[in-house]
Amino acid sequence: YNPFTFSNTEPLTLDGLEFTRGDLYNLIKTASAGDLTITNCAITEAVYGASGKYETVTCGASLTGSESAYLTVIDSVVHHNGRCGDSNREKAPSRGLYCTGFSGATIELCAFGDNGRSARTGRSCQSRGVALYLNGVPARVSRCTFVGNRAATGNAHATILYFDGNAAGSEVENCIFAGNLIEGGASTTGGALCFNLANATDAAAVRNCTFADNSCGKGPGVYADGGTVANTILYGNTALGDGDANWGGTSSCFVNCCSVNAVGSGFVPVTDAPYQADYTLAQGSPCIDKGDD
Repeated sequence: YNPFTFSNTEPLTLDGLEFTRGDLYNLIKTASAGDLTITNCAITEAVYGASGKYETVTCGASLTGSESAYLTVIDSVVHHNGRCGDSNREKAPSRGLYCTGFSGATIELCAFGDNGRSARTGRSCQSRGVALYLNGVPARVSRCTFVGNRAATGNAHATILYFDGNAAGSEVENCIFAGNLIEGGASTTGGALCFNLANATDAAAVRNCTFADNSCGKGPGVYADGGTVANTILYGNTALGDGDANWGGTSSCFVNCCSVNAVGSGFVPVTDAPYQADYTLAQGSPCIDKGDD
């Protein structure tokens, strides 16, 4: 199917719609000045179709605004976008949701799952921000889940949620990152969440989040060389390279966090299926009261 493509100069709301199985893209907003709200929608299964262009990005939704436009995505599902070719994994970047050009964005109560996994091969598709890529867009990401997404290297910072460029002031709050996989060996950096901001002094914050059972070369939970990661749980992640099993970057960025390396300790119930896992703290967890509100 052809993607739904539009531009808007006035505020527009997309409510209760499903965008699925588009050829490379499901939904495209071309550069335009109108605010966009997406609510109660499903963006799923963007695939390689008739085009067969392995080098082209597959993207559930590609949204481009302007300096006067604001983006809101709420109570929506972004799932299983990106199918890469059998022998062209390294040429098949994939993203669930790509946002650029907006003055700011709010992403709230959304579920990002199983993006970046080829339905044909099971392999991981190459990408920065395989679930959500915010390119120069300051954003507040709140009460979202990022579960079972997969990315492969081919560039630095292969990651699940990626902030790039002029996104200073971005915040990630009350989110769960679980069971995400970054393939590529011990040198891979990025993990479940990575800030790659324009300036080393730019502020960004992660608060009250849980990072569990993610795997990457370095920094499988959070990789932070700037900003603040506070009141956050890092549990049972796997680092294939040197460094801490849960986090990477600069230690001073991590404030009042609880990092537990042992998997199966019973402190946070975990199953082999992250979608079914309950990450509520168990009685006796060392993470209880570690935060500072």
